[in-house]
Amino acid sequence: MWKRDKAAAAVETLIGPSVTIHGDVDFTGGVHLQGRVLGNLRMQAGGSAALEIVDGGVVEGEVRAQQASINGQVRGDVHVGGHLVLGPKAAIEGNVHYGSIEMASGARISGKMLSGAAAGPSSAQSLDSSSSTPGLQ
Repeated sequence: MWKRDKAAAAVETLIGPSVTIHGDVDFTGGVHLQGRVLGNLRMQAGGSAALEIVDGGVVEGEVRAQQASINGQVRGDVHVGGHLVLGPKAAIEGNVHYGSIEMASGARISGKMLSGAAAGPSSAQSLDSSSSTPGLQ
């Protein structure tokens, strides 16, 4: 079973399931996304931020956070400097940059996975987007 990281920041902002935001969202602290963001969702420079995108949550834009748990959809690149957790219903269409990663069976990535801040072409791994269980190629 997929579990939420207990070390995540306390939720300061809740974007509920009936909310759609058109535009960029800059944040610090904890954000819990159940709705839709049609724009970039990113932590403010110099801050620390934890993001949780639950099943049904959607971001159509870039995501940037210090820590993140994703079990919804992201159509854009994901940048997580610390720990990234992908739940079984996570679906990412874009490149994923991470410090460390944990993936549940069923999580899907259509893009490259880049480990660490200085990830270059030799550390990138393409994933098969048609597989429900990610496999390295």
